[in-house]
Amino acid sequence: MNKIMELTGRKPKHVIIADTVREQILSGTLERGSRLIGDSAFARKYKINERTVAAGLNTLVREGLLERIPGRGTFVKEKSASKTVAFIGYYINQDCGEIINGIEETLSKNGYLLTVKCSGGNFQTEKKIVEELADEVNGLIVYPLIIKNKHNAAVFRNLQKKRFPFVLVDRYYDNFECDYSGVDNYSGSYDVTESLIRKGHRRIAHIMAPSQSSVVRERLEGYLGALKDHKIPFDAGLVQKMPFDEDFNHNYLGEISTIINKLLGLQCPPTAITTTADGFTILAMKVLLARGIRIPETMALAGFDNGSLGLFAEIPLTTVDVDFYQIGKSAAELLLRRFRDKDFSPVKKIIQPVSLIERQSSNPDFYKNGSYMLEMMNKKLNMMNFA
Repeated sequence: MNKIMELTGRKPKHVIIADTVREQILSGTLERGSRLIGDSAFARKYKINERTVAAGLNTLVREGLLERIPGRGTFVKEKSASKTVAFIGYYINQDCGEIINGIEETLSKNGYLLTVKCSGGNFQTEKKIVEELADEVNGLIVYPLIIKNKHNAAVFRNLQKKRFPFVLVDRYYDNFECDYSGVDNYSGSYDVTESLIRKGHRRIAHIMAPSQSSVVRERLEGYLGALKDHKIPFDAGLVQKMPFDEDFNHNYLGEISTIINKLLGLQCPPTAITTTADGFTILAMKVLLARGIRIPETMALAGFDNGSLGLFAEIPLTTVDVDFYQIGKSAAELLLRRFRDKDFSPVKKIIQPVSLIERQSSNPDFYKNGSYMLEMMNKKLNMMNFA
């Protein structure tokens, strides 16, 4: 506690009190369940105003590190006895389900339970869930919501300040370093764009998801990188971004149709289209087929993520394969590392490699490759979830 007396001239006294007691709790100097001396005794011992002592300690009460029990005193709050980790997703789809499987299997082998929560694409709900669960579980793995300039990065900065273990998956916040598990979005987008270039395409469009997350940005950068390396001039008219809709069940068919109209109306329209994700490419496919446009002869298409829909679409979809299970597994391993080492620096990012899968939507010779039937059978078996 002498640190308080040494630093009172540098920060407000109640902040020094909170910082010092917090450090002693997190380091184990003050054990969970132990009782602090009373506010008045604290004030007399260190010659600090009693109200200042109360302000500092109440900060830690709000953070969930202390609890004040009337008639008994102030105690270091006990941690939950159960070994539990929470996964929070903004939207639970098939890809997210594979991430959860990777997390759950890894945690269960190490004696941890997993609870799953969904924010439903609402920033305030996400914030509330994170803050509530931080008092109830040992750590968090979060698939965060990032739309335009709206996000909850400040919530996670606060958790980091408190040394509460968490890992972000799939996307991350700009200018904020933390543990993260994701994929090589740049290389995947670069490879799929380059594959189209090698087939002779020079007018390649890119349709972006309605978000400013790291995923969308990195996939755009991969597309641009491939064009640059192959000395193909950038045309801003070929890059189209969909408007955001707050309903996460919105299918964007109308928006895709409008974008296709813009692209086909260009003086020199594209001969190939890539998108941020398979779902958007499949919608583009529906629009193009409805207009009698031949795929891939007149318009080649490619997506990203390799979901089951891409293989069973009207025309099997060229895409980038992402191992979502491994994203979850690596995220759980990062969190277990924090639990084991109790070391909160430096942060660690695990980036999974991706691989290009060329199917009929960009490859006229697709059915000549005998691997198609085997791939389709494997997908069906995976969807049946045999154990």
